[in-house]
Amino acid sequence: MPSNHVQDMAPTPCGLPPLGDVAALLNRLPAQPPCPQLRAVLDYHLSHDPQTGLPNLDFLVQRIDASLQAGIPCSLLFLEIGGIDEIGEYHGLAAALFALRSMAERIRNTIGHDDVVARIHGGIYLALVFDAEPQRLAIRLKNCITRPLPWQVDMLHLTTAIGIVRSSDCPGTAEGLIRAGYAAAQSSLQHGKGICHFTAAQARQIERRYQLGARLHSALEQGGLSLYFQAEVRAGDGRLQAAEALLRWHDPVLGEVSPAEFIPIAEHNGLIAGLSTWVIHHALAELKKWQHAGLDIKMAINLSACDLHDITLLGRIQAALHASGVDPTRLVIELTESAVMRNPLFAARQLAALRALGVAISLDDFGTGFSSFSLLRQLPLDTLKIDRSFITDIAGDDCAAAIVRTIISLARTLRLKTVAEGVETAAQASLLTASRVDLLQGYFFGKPLAAADFLRHAVAVCGNEPT
Repeated sequence: MPSNHVQDMAPTPCGLPPLGDVAALLNRLPAQPPCPQLRAVLDYHLSHDPQTGLPNLDFLVQRIDASLQAGIPCSLLFLEIGGIDEIGEYHGLAAALFALRSMAERIRNTIGHDDVVARIHGGIYLALVFDAEPQRLAIRLKNCITRPLPWQVDMLHLTTAIGIVRSSDCPGTAEGLIRAGYAAAQSSLQHGKGICHFTAAQARQIERRYQLGARLHSALEQGGLSLYFQAEVRAGDGRLQAAEALLRWHDPVLGEVSPAEFIPIAEHNGLIAGLSTWVIHHALAELKKWQHAGLDIKMAINLSACDLHDITLLGRIQAALHASGVDPTRLVIELTESAVMRNPLFAARQLAALRALGVAISLDDFGTGFSSFSLLRQLPLDTLKIDRSFITDIAGDDCAAAIVRTIISLARTLRLKTVAEGVETAAQASLLTASRVDLLQGYFFGKPLAAADFLRHAVAVCGNEPT
């Protein structure tokens, strides 16, 4: 629930009026309040975080810019503390606030006297330091933050990722320094290092992500996205049964951009719902054309973890089905194991609601995630899609072949169909058919085609197939 998020709480520092009251007073007071004490209270509220008493972002930015303009060497430590929201969900908001304030105190007691630490939001803290060796300071901060924190009869455990950027590595403004620190912290999270220094490569990555985010927004509104379709054929006779919709983005400046690169950016920038809605509507419009052409095949659409855990997903799919008029049983929603495992109980409810519409559910990249057999039994699934990593070596690796046979056997026991993706050779197709897989997908049966090309191909092959 939103109320469990620590950033939504705003307890007032002892002895000071509530922040909302202060904001209201600003509209009624003259430029110079007659009471110096009141001016001090206003200044405090405007420059400090109400939850921890630390300086806020505005205060820190002024200090960073002043140091940069004065030519004083400094470093920024970007601290991303993990576990605050989980503490709030399990122990309550009082425990989460206690953790926030305790971390503020630990950081403040670890940095130098002239250094400044500010809380930005959630578990994000920034420290402006003048230590000649920020790496050593970062190590001390990591140790003090991850030290267990007593709370009533329990111990609270927090994690941290720290990004370090020196003013000499990123000349310019406070904003530039903060963005660089954020990039270093994200690199620390991605590589599990705990502490990471800002590099020139990260600077290029920042610029690339920013450019992609801006241009993706334009592509979504003005065009530039398209769908390609790759066939899924029945094992044994090669009869066309379905096609997977694959999102493509060709940018006039950046060229072809891989979904592996722009989907995470869409999730981070809040564009994923709009992007998936675009895919669903355009994919169903193509499916409608297939139906009009007399094609008895299904359409598979991939959704991200963010989509699965979005409460608007069901309504968006219902609206798209209604607008297109297609038979819901022709639609297959594909989701990865990792997407389901983010919140298995909520995922199961979402999938059950989609199944109630008549939509089929396929678990993509099966075998690469962490789902347990008991959870697999409880999920409302129709299909398991065997990850291509097992298919690649199936012809020359007995272990890979055994894993594939086991997955197929498991699926049959659970009354699920199987799809093998990434089939590129006749040997792979033959072994998979012998293992009794249901459907095959890969370049051996055809590369992804643009919508019009796929429709022509499907009409041609289905017209020559026996009924």
